[in-house]
Amino acid sequence: MRSQPFIYSILAVAALGLVSNPAGAQQKSPSPAAMVKAAGAKPTPHTPDGHPDLNGIWLLPGIVSNAFGYGGPPGEVSADGKEHTVYFDGRGFVGQSPTPNLPSYNKPELDAKRKQLDASANHSDPARYSCQETGVPRSGAPDKIVQTAKEVIFLYQQTFEASPPGSTFRAIPTDGRPHRKDVDPSAMGDSVGHWEGDTLVVDVTKIDESTWFCMKGCFHSDAMHVTERLTRKGDTLTYQATVEDPKVLAKPWNSYPVTRILAGPDASLPTDVPCIDSDKPYIDDSSRTAPL
Repeated sequence: MRSQPFIYSILAVAALGLVSNPAGAQQKSPSPAAMVKAAGAKPTPHTPDGHPDLNGIWLLPGIVSNAFGYGGPPGEVSADGKEHTVYFDGRGFVGQSPTPNLPSYNKPELDAKRKQLDASANHSDPARYSCQETGVPRSGAPDKIVQTAKEVIFLYQQTFEASPPGSTFRAIPTDGRPHRKDVDPSAMGDSVGHWEGDTLVVDVTKIDESTWFCMKGCFHSDAMHVTERLTRKGDTLTYQATVEDPKVLAKPWNSYPVTRILAGPDASLPTDVPCIDSDKPYIDDSSRTAPL
């Protein structure tokens, strides 16, 4: 579980965003939907090789642009055009949708296992109290992207409870090379990328089966294959992931699409707060069956 200083850092960084613009703090902030619309209407910059320029820090709508901080409940614009409040489930993003975005397992006992893991998440979630990386695709869209002609670097910042512990990064080649054959499974897996028009497509294999692909007990096997898609339009970046696992899933699972907006030029990632696994011994056994 995150230490108390982690919580305090969130409040402090958010405060920095307010203090840096005291006049703006007196005004009503635009809605996440309005922020996405305005940012998406801008021209989409491209790199010299013709691909969309993904460089920069990408924030959830509602986060201040002149300081990297949590500026209130993040927003999502759904396919029906309505604004939904979402809660941050380790970047799996489950919104206030009439139909929960849950995976379909191919056997009743596997679905029952997922429900039990969800009910006992205080103990069973590998990322919640053990300081383990959330992995792909649960880590979701990167907080910062560094793009070159031959690779992209995804950087993830520890800003929420179920985000990766500390600064985590992925180096994703885009020069046509295949997956590595001699790599061990890991939370972030082995990634290779390619472009399909203006969309960066990332193919991920070799993902450690101890991870979950969403917060609701979504376990998987060693056969899980993830396809991530990142599309820039104007100053927005939309991320969506598809999970395939023929060993346990009845059909592919698609994450909700989540759109971020480009931060201002003065934005930066704050210093990490260490993830300290100090609360685990004090959790009462009665919480094993308590729902989230």
